[in-house]
Amino acid sequence: MQELQDLVTTMLEFWNLMDTPAEEQQKFINVSCNIAATVSEITKPNSLSTDLLEEVKAELCRLEELKWSKMKELVLKKRSELEEICRRTHIVLEEQDISVENVIKAIESGDVNPENILEHIEYRAGKVKEEALSRKEILEKAEKWLNACEEENWLEEYNQDENRYNAGKGSHLILKRAEKARALVNKLPAMVEALVSKITIWESEKEAEFLFDGNRLLWMLEEYTELREEKEQERRRKRDLKKLQGQVTSEQDKGTPTRPQSAKKGLKVSTNKRFASSPHTDSPRSAKSFTSQSRYG
Repeated sequence: MQELQDLVTTMLEFWNLMDTPAEEQQKFINVSCNIAATVSEITKPNSLSTDLLEEVKAELCRLEELKWSKMKELVLKKRSELEEICRRTHIVLEEQDISVENVIKAIESGDVNPENILEHIEYRAGKVKEEALSRKEILEKAEKWLNACEEENWLEEYNQDENRYNAGKGSHLILKRAEKARALVNKLPAMVEALVSKITIWESEKEAEFLFDGNRLLWMLEEYTELREEKEQERRRKRDLKKLQGQVTSEQDKGTPTRPQSAKKGLKVSTNKRFASSPHTDSPRSAKSFTSQSRYG
């Protein structure tokens, strides 16, 4: 009974190690169910027969041979799963000993037991998952911040487009997106402030830097804030310069005399009573006086 239970325990470990499909395990479902049972608890006929014991031994031999042929494939699969976890959680995997190249080299050379590599990879995956739980809230806020930054960049390009108000196919959809983008961009300062607060608390508690794809997220936010302030100062400078140029142009327009076209028109009007009643209508002085009055009102 004990020998059978030991064999079944090993068989279950192999199944778990190599992700054996459920249909292949179905043949031994009855014996695997009795792994923790006592002799008195086993009532089904032939559950402890010699034939069954031999079948379990044969399955173990098959799994042992299969293990070495599939171990490289299995290790690479687990390594790929670890990379995916790191990608989702923005954690950089720095261990060179479990890089794809080193894993393949170690397995093919036989210098390292593939099971040890697999165990280390699974251990590292467990640590990453554990770390991801503590990073979840900050990561969600960081993703929202990055999405808002993308909208901010799009809005800057949109505002520089001189044809943005031209009616065309889909223009109303672009206008709606611009409105939503402006609303989102206006929330950026508050988003950054909240994110900085969360990161500061996390780093204080963990006594470690919060890294995002290998970069300290707090520094990324500080750099963004400085760049945003520089852009805002540049926009203010351009607005002030444009306003000043407008004032200069307006003052120049006010100080420029109008063309003396009204004088010519006045001379052609023969029904002007003032000229008709004046005895000096044809004198140069009278013409000069009118021209002067017409020019300056």
